[in-house]
Amino acid sequence: MAKEDIVKYQFDNLTAEKQHEIACKGGNASVQARKEKKLFRETIEKKLGASIDDIIDSLIKKAKDGDVSASVFLRDTFGEKPIDKVQNEVNLSYEAAIKEVTDEDEY
Repeated sequence: MAKEDIVKYQFDNLTAEKQHEIACKGGNASVQARKEKKLFRETIEKKLGASIDDIIDSLIKKAKDGDVSASVFLRDTFGEKPIDKVQNEVNLSYEAAIKEVTDEDEY
């Protein structure tokens, strides 16, 4: 959880037991989400009659052969989508600036 969220929702003011209870609920939800994603993937593979690896191999082959949409899909899947990269860089710069200001205030 981000430090801003802890302060915003006042989780730091909760008892240790309540914090533990909330953390357990989050952990259980995470496990459930992973199970659902796995089931979704297995269902897709079954319906397609091919494994995801075969599909990715064919996308890579198409991209190498010049299929722009396959190239864009692969780029975006690897997290290299330009708008996302710019947004992440802005967020990291903002966080660094906040940390710098906070560190200066401590002295």
